[in-house]
Amino acid sequence: MRQDVHPGLVALLPAPEGQLHLRLANDIAAVAAALPALQSFIAHHMLPARIANRLEVVFEELATNPIRHGFRPGSDQGLHVTVAMAGRRVCLDVEDDGCRFDA
Repeated sequence: MRQDVHPGLVALLPAPEGQLHLRLANDIAAVAAALPALQSFIAHHMLPARIANRLEVVFEELATNPIRHGFRPGSDQGLHVTVAMAGRRVCLDVEDDGCRFDA
């Protein structure tokens, strides 16, 4: 089941218990719109403030970069973000369908 967190920008996708799976649109505003869902995950897992802050910063950097540099303006490209706990570790996976980086 798919649930729009912020219609047109962020969708909450099905995920196993204890995980967060989001689809972000090709819009820089989607990054900010996804933060409340990430913060809810952080609160649910009672992550320390230092870890929570770093997770938010890393998420913002990983999500912003492909939107700014890898997506064609106006395309339906997007990001899939998964956040999960693995024991005492937090795993953040960001996949994009943007253009491949060519140095």
